[in-house]
Amino acid sequence: MSSKPNRRPIDISAIGSAAMPQPDPVQTVVNQAAMPKPAANAPPPVVEPAAVAEEERVEDAAPAERAKPRAKAVAVKEVGRAGKVAVQVWVHPDKRRKLKRYAVNKERTVDGLLIEALDDLMRKLKIE
Repeated sequence: MSSKPNRRPIDISAIGSAAMPQPDPVQTVVNQAAMPKPAANAPPPVVEPAAVAEEERVEDAAPAERAKPRAKAVAVKEVGRAGKVAVQVWVHPDKRRKLKRYAVNKERTVDGLLIEALDDLMRKLKIE
């Protein structure tokens, strides 16, 4: 004996009213194409270290200081990366862990250690 489960029809009007409005994708592309493009040689935006340090100090401040509104974080490409490219290498996880541990112990960055090692290698191989 086969019996079908008792199913109620779906109320489509409830789904439509709960949906969030979405922008028209065609208009979005057209509007982006109409926007002026930044100059190719324009420098990247700079984040002032004092502003970042001020935001970090607010967490450690008194309750009256914490009540002040904070500036929203803005994604900004680091100034130190301007004009540079990434060089990647795949290593065993143990080597990476040892390198990170060494960097912490010497109060250095992994980037700094690898740049120094690459400079030493290029000097040794007389690559200019």
